[in-house]
Amino acid sequence: MKLSHGVEILQHFIRRRTDAVAAPGTMFTSPLAKKQKIHMHATPETPVNRKAATALNGTTMFPEDMHAKTVRSLRRMVGSCLATNQPSSAVFYASKLATMTGDALDLMLLARSYYATGDFHQAIHALKQLTDVKGHPNNFAAQHSPRHPTKPRPTCPDEHSLLSAYLLLAQAMVAIVQWDDCQDMLDTVLVGSEDHILRKAHACRRSPAVDDKDPLHPQSPINVIASLCCVRGDVCEALESRERAAYWYSLALKCDVHCCDAFRHLVDDIMLSSLQERHLFESLSFHGPEDEYLKCYYASQLGRYDPSPPVADKFRAVEMVHGLQANIDVMVAKAETYYYQLDTEKAYAICQRIRTDAPFDYKSIPVYVSTLVQLDKRSDLFHFAHDLATHVEPQFAPAWLGFGHVFALQDESDQAMASYRTASRLSLGCHLPLLCMGMEHYRALSFDPEDATAAQMLDEALRSLLTSASLQDAPDMSPHAEDNLSDTNDLSLTMDLSFESTDM
Repeated sequence: MKLSHGVEILQHFIRRRTDAVAAPGTMFTSPLAKKQKIHMHATPETPVNRKAATALNGTTMFPEDMHAKTVRSLRRMVGSCLATNQPSSAVFYASKLATMTGDALDLMLLARSYYATGDFHQAIHALKQLTDVKGHPNNFAAQHSPRHPTKPRPTCPDEHSLLSAYLLLAQAMVAIVQWDDCQDMLDTVLVGSEDHILRKAHACRRSPAVDDKDPLHPQSPINVIASLCCVRGDVCEALESRERAAYWYSLALKCDVHCCDAFRHLVDDIMLSSLQERHLFESLSFHGPEDEYLKCYYASQLGRYDPSPPVADKFRAVEMVHGLQANIDVMVAKAETYYYQLDTEKAYAICQRIRTDAPFDYKSIPVYVSTLVQLDKRSDLFHFAHDLATHVEPQFAPAWLGFGHVFALQDESDQAMASYRTASRLSLGCHLPLLCMGMEHYRALSFDPEDATAAQMLDEALRSLLTSASLQDAPDMSPHAEDNLSDTNDLSLTMDLSFESTDM
C-alpha cells in the first residue's frame, strides 16, 4: 500500500514537471513554495519578429522604411544639437549618420559638428573626403558605406554643396592659422576674372526652398561665392597684403551686399578712401525694399571725415525710418562721426549711453577712450584702463598711433616713426598716420620749414583728407600739379603742430 502510494506521488510529480517545461512562459513551483504561499511570477514570452529575423539572415540590415525613418531622425537630432549648443552630441549622432548613408550632405553635417566643437583638424579631414585641393570630388563617392556593403554608391555633391564644403574648409584652415594652405586652396576655387566670379556668384543664387536633407539649411542668404571672397580677404590681410584684401572684400560686397563682414573690414579698418568707399557703394546692387534698411545703414557708415551732410542728417534715415537709433553699431558709428567732426561732447554723451546699455561692447572702446583724453577726464580714464584686457591687437591701427604719440612724448623719434608707419600700413585710407609722421619730422627738427620729407608727408596727408572729404573745388593732386600744392604747404605750416616741451 505504501509503495503504490509512493509511485503515484512520483508519477504526479513527473507529470507536473513535464507540463511546466512544455508550457512556455511558466515556471515550476515546488511544493514547499506552494505550501509557503510564495508567488512565483512567470517570465513573459518575448515575441519573435519574423520579419526582422528574416532581415538579419538576409541581404539587408534594416527594412527600407525603418532605415529611412532612422536617417531622418538622426538628421533632426544633429540639427537640434547644433542649434542648442550641444556640439559633442552632434558629433556623436552625425558620425553615425555619415556612416549609415555616406551622403555628401551628411558628411557636411559631421564636419560642421566637428567645427562647432573646435576640432578643426577633424573637420578638415572630413571635408577632404568630399574634395581635393584641385576642386574636384575625390574617390569618396566611389566608396561603399561600411555599414551597408551592398548599398549603391553615394551621389557626388552638387556645385553649391561643393562650394559650401570649400567655405567650411577655408574657415577651418583660418581657425588653425593655415594661411598659405588656405590661400592655395582658394586659388583653385576663385579662378578667372572679376566678371567671371560675379557671374558665378549670380549662378549660385538658390531658391528659398528648404532642403529637408539638411536641417540647418546650408543655403544661407549670403551668397557662398561672396563668403569665399571674404575669407580670401581675411587670408590676404593676415599675410600683410592689405591692397589685395581690400580688393577681395570689395568683390565680396559686389557678389552679395549682405556680406556685412566684408563691409565691416573695409570701413572699420579704413582700407579705402572716402571717394573709393562712395564709388563702391554706388556699384552695389540692393535687391528690393527689404534691403532698404541695409542701404541706409551702409550709407551712414561712409565718409566719417566728410563735413557734409551734417551728422544728424546722415543718420536720420537709418534711425527714424528704420528704427535703429538704439542699435549699438549705429551708435558707435555716430559717436565716431561726431568725434571726427570735432564735436567731442556729443561723441562722449553717445559713448556714455553705449557703456550703460552694452558695457561689454568692445567696438566703442577706441572712440570712448579718445573722448576721455580730449575732455581730460583722467580719473575715468584711469579706472576704465584697469578694466581693459592686458594685450593689444596687432592689426589695430589706432593702438599704433597711440604708441607713436607716447614715443614722441618721450623723444623717441625713431620708434614713434616706426609706429606711425605701421599705422599707415594698417589703415591705407586714413590721413592721420601721414599727418603724425609729418608732425614728428617737424618736431624732431625743431619745426624746420626746409624739411622736405616732413612737407611731403603733410602734403600727402592733406591730399588724403581732401580726397576723403570729396571737395568739388579740391586742387589738382596729380604729380605734375606742384604749383597747386604751394597753398597747401602754407596751410600745413600754419597748423598748430609743434610739440613744445611745455605742452607735453
